[in-house]
Amino acid sequence: EFLAAGGLGRHIVRLREHYRRKRDLMQGLIEEEAVLRIPHAGHGGLCFWVEILPKVDSYAFYRAMRARNIRFLPGNLFSRDGSHGNFMRLSFAVPTDEGIRRGVRHIAEALPLFL
Repeated sequence: EFLAAGGLGRHIVRLREHYRRKRDLMQGLIEEEAVLRIPHAGHGGLCFWVEILPKVDSYAFYRAMRARNIRFLPGNLFSRDGSHGNFMRLSFAVPTDEGIRRGVRHIAEALPLFL
């Protein structure tokens, strides 16, 4: 009945708008920070591949931020040779808007301590 009544199509429209808004929020916050850069904005997915400027070991940074309840995935987890250590993957799918704001703010404030 849900499918026959067009419910899925309406739901997909709402989901796209929901995640588009969260994506735009996170992207805008990241772009305001001098220590973070999105090298490829991408055209899909629920995450950003973010470069840490200047280069910081994202795995060491991940361990420190985990203690503050800030979660991201270190970039070296996504390469066979362990490169991309100064990148992180940030997802906007699960956190609330306030969680996105808090996470980006805490990451940007803590990064200078690792330089």
